[in-house]
Amino acid sequence: MENTKEQLRIKMKNILKNIDSREQKEITATENLINFIDTYKYKKIAIFLNFNNEISTEMLQMFLLSEGLNTYAPKIVNNTLEFGKIDFGDEFKINNFGIQEPLISEPIFNFDAVITPFLAFDKYKYRLGYGKGFYDKYFSKYNGVKIGFGFSEQFIETLPHSINDVKLDFIVTDKFLF
Repeated sequence: MENTKEQLRIKMKNILKNIDSREQKEITATENLINFIDTYKYKKIAIFLNFNNEISTEMLQMFLLSEGLNTYAPKIVNNTLEFGKIDFGDEFKINNFGIQEPLISEPIFNFDAVITPFLAFDKYKYRLGYGKGFYDKYFSKYNGVKIGFGFSEQFIETLPHSINDVKLDFIVTDKFLF
């Protein structure tokens, strides 16, 4: 199965590089996510800071902060995810994977929602990540709402998954909200 996941990762990274009308789709997906967050009145939210060709979270971050919502970003510490509170003008460091991280973090599990990236997602709300298992390990101890955020082109009918893969509660893209 891992070989199949690796093949899918390669395929999905290529798809992400070639998203048509990227900026408009990012705006639409972000508006969808903002409306979703507003509907459920989430106050303490963890987001990801996008890298490579992931959907941009910059507009989402600006909205959450301007609304005064408690906004956090992940940091990898000893092969686990911790989160640091972020605000306007914060400095970030680049980790070994090339991802921006807050300078200070701690283990936090009481978020209203955690918004996670994916390379692919399926109709069962499984996500395919980059293969290190950081989010799945975190989600195994987290009882709040798990929201995947990306492009509709990242949809795969059925993903291979294992006992360690954690299903998301919702997926929000430029076309889908389920």
